[in-house]
Amino acid sequence: MASMLGQLRGELADFQSDATRTGRELEIYLRRFSVQQGRINALIGGSTRRVDAELINTLEQAHRQLTHAIMALDNVAKSTGEYADSL
Repeated sequence: MASMLGQLRGELADFQSDATRTGRELEIYLRRFSVQQGRINALIGGSTRRVDAELINTLEQAHRQLTHAIMALDNVAKSTGEYADSL
């Protein structure tokens, strides 16, 4: 039983570390994405073409989804750590 518990703790630590690292990497990407999104919005934001508005909408949706993914990874890393600490 102690061996399985140790194995579980190791798996949880690896999982927590991976989730944290991936979240930080996504934060770095989100910063670059935001800069590029801002540039695109500045160039086509005033356009009345439907295709331009659709691109801006798609970029906004992607930004929101990236933000949600970062939050989800932070939550899973926190929960995994708390679970491991409770063992």
